[in-house]
Amino acid sequence: MAAAAGLPNANTQTHSELPSALFIENVDGFMKEFGKPTQVLLEALQKDFSRFKSLERRLTAVRDMLKSKIPEIEKTLETIKFLKTKKDAGATDLSTNFELTSGVWSTAKISNFDNVFLWLGANVMVEYPIDEAIAILEENKSGAAGKLTSTQEDLDFIADQIVITQVSMARIHNWDVTKRRKTSEVS
Repeated sequence: MAAAAGLPNANTQTHSELPSALFIENVDGFMKEFGKPTQVLLEALQKDFSRFKSLERRLTAVRDMLKSKIPEIEKTLETIKFLKTKKDAGATDLSTNFELTSGVWSTAKISNFDNVFLWLGANVMVEYPIDEAIAILEENKSGAAGKLTSTQEDLDFIADQIVITQVSMARIHNWDVTKRRKTSEVS
């Protein structure tokens, strides 16, 4: 990220190709090599910090969405497996209650256990044979769990990059304060 300001890039990335922060170990040597005023470097690091915080907010939203989606998939899968169990047991019909809207319930009689309707989103509902629906939901659950793990790893990586950027900013600031003190003492 800091490459736009003429900073070297650490060039390490996660599997998600997230940018990495620049850790400045030797501030004296780095500032001599950088050859620009301290304020330019601090501004570039501040931009990196803002970008990392933005990435963190976006990844947090994705993680939270997945955390709410997985239990929903599990609940649907459990319900469809229950229907399959009833079908395999030879049941001809089943009475159930379902929620029409918040706080409004209705009773239904299920007499066909061969197919189920899955809500795909975007006002789309598709009918599937019960075994195919179970396979699709298990695949979706597995995919969501994998994405949740990946997103959490990315969040951990971004948190590290935020800390590295803050430490680099503090080191540059402290170096600049020390340099100014020495300059004012000499004058």
